[in-house]
Amino acid sequence: MRSFNSFQRYLDSPHIITEGGMKPSGEDLYKRNNKIQFITKAQSGELLDIDGNKLTVKDKDALNDLIKLISDVDDNSDLDTSWRNLHKSAFGVAHSKVDKIANGFSTVSGKNPTGEDWESIIAVAVNKIQGGKWNNGPEWERAEKFWGDWETQGMKLGQEFVTKLKVKKLEQLGASTLPISKDWKGTNKTPKTDLIDGKRKISLKKAGGSQLLSAGKMEAISTIEAAMKMYSIDPKGKGRVLSLISDLENKMIKLTEKGTVGSIEKLRGQKKLSPADAKKIAELDQGQEYAQELSNKIQDIFNEDELMKQYFCWEAATGITKFGAKSEGVANVIVTLKETGTITDILKLDSPSSAGKVLADGNDFYISFKSSSGSPPYLALRSKKIKMKTESTQSTFAQIIQEECSKEDIGLQMLNEGMLEQLDEFKMLKKVASKAKEIGSAIGNAAKKIMDAILKRVKAAFSFIKRQGAKMINVMLAFFGFDISSIKVTGGGKYPIKM
Repeated sequence: MRSFNSFQRYLDSPHIITEGGMKPSGEDLYKRNNKIQFITKAQSGELLDIDGNKLTVKDKDALNDLIKLISDVDDNSDLDTSWRNLHKSAFGVAHSKVDKIANGFSTVSGKNPTGEDWESIIAVAVNKIQGGKWNNGPEWERAEKFWGDWETQGMKLGQEFVTKLKVKKLEQLGASTLPISKDWKGTNKTPKTDLIDGKRKISLKKAGGSQLLSAGKMEAISTIEAAMKMYSIDPKGKGRVLSLISDLENKMIKLTEKGTVGSIEKLRGQKKLSPADAKKIAELDQGQEYAQELSNKIQDIFNEDELMKQYFCWEAATGITKFGAKSEGVANVIVTLKETGTITDILKLDSPSSAGKVLADGNDFYISFKSSSGSPPYLALRSKKIKMKTESTQSTFAQIIQEECSKEDIGLQMLNEGMLEQLDEFKMLKKVASKAKEIGSAIGNAAKKIMDAILKRVKAAFSFIKRQGAKMINVMLAFFGFDISSIKVTGGGKYPIKM
């Protein structure tokens, strides 16, 4: 029977601390100095399997061919696919049966450089290649503990930066957080910039592993609000929003035209309708569902318009609204790399129309809205005014209807009925318009007075919204009482977004 001490030594022995076998893809071969160590151990018969047994060579020709394939490339993605079969022929087992830690292909802790560690390693490598100071300073202090294992890959990446990006000197940003805009609802203050080369501010992404944006709800909402501002001043985006507002304004005016509602309602009782009359009824029915129509059109802008998606991804990549255009935290180039020592992609963040289109490819999001109160759209629950930086205010659509109806007895009656019937603002407007058709009666005259006042203020509100520039969509949503309820993101492509 073993003594306690011998049992403890057994537990403490290296073979009991295991990370498992090598990855089947072969990527572990190209980390640290693993390629050279693997070849040396394979030739000397010192390779160990995951059970701690030495792997004997069963086919020397297969081993020689395997070593040649591994030696000829610097990244597992470039390995000829025959290497797996050669490995099995040479040793009688798959590559995944080779132990990672026992062979020294990984540290006992299994700790690899983090993203920030790679930033420092690359900066040190570039500065060494360019003949600058590289083995002192903040970058070296961080990179030093990884340099022995990762110098080869670091120097390869450094050379890639020098060759492909023409960098002269690299520095880490040196700040884990930076000030953000006071209007930004999210709390993440991590800069988009990782490395700086003069005016070039580089955001590093790991191939197949890094997201363009990994955000919580408020961070995503802030990002879409930034996209809304840019969309509102883009000629195409602005044109679409102005068209939506003008179309809605025209429909409201048409709803109040004399005879429109009453005469068309009478057509419903007729058994036979002409195509023209049927169309009039259909248009009236559609007019009575303005709230849903408006909601659908707004959601189309956010969920169907590629331009909005481009601006969303542009902000997610650059942080230009979040940090401010002059901030060092705003990235202007994305570099995607592999730890094995290669740059796989470089994207210059030159414009939303160019880079934004590339960033948006493969990403999709769906935005839904709720009333500002978070409750069903009852008028009495939504009376908040829109506050602008100029301290001027613009009443909401709900508030305009409430205030004008409150000035007349018939209006107060309709407000009470609207509460009971749970009418939204547009159905309430239609109710007032119907009463205004009772020409010559005291009720009709009072309703027409209310309707005229509402339309006058709504037209002024639309004019106000159209003048808001970058805030146009924001103010329009506030006017109609829409708040973003949720954002669902499906990330994909080269630059995936994740929530």
